[in-house]
Amino acid sequence: MSVEIRLLSGKSETYQDVHTQTEIRNYRYQIHNTGALEVQCTTTTADSHGYAVDRTDTVEVYGPAAWEKVSDEPS
Repeated sequence: MSVEIRLLSGKSETYQDVHTQTEIRNYRYQIHNTGALEVQCTTTTADSHGYAVDRTDTVEVYGPAAWEKVSDEPS
């Protein structure tokens, strides 16, 4: 999946999932009650024992007056 955001300025931002031999990065978004749009990335890696470890970080936050449309699209 990928997250595509159309900004009010007319530009678009795209966050594309990445799958490599050492990590998987998946992007998702959340719209808050305030109208702010938060983009998060969950990175999955293997620890020293081979177990999957997930870490989720906020990548970007767009204020309600910065964006007009968001969608997820299959990669």
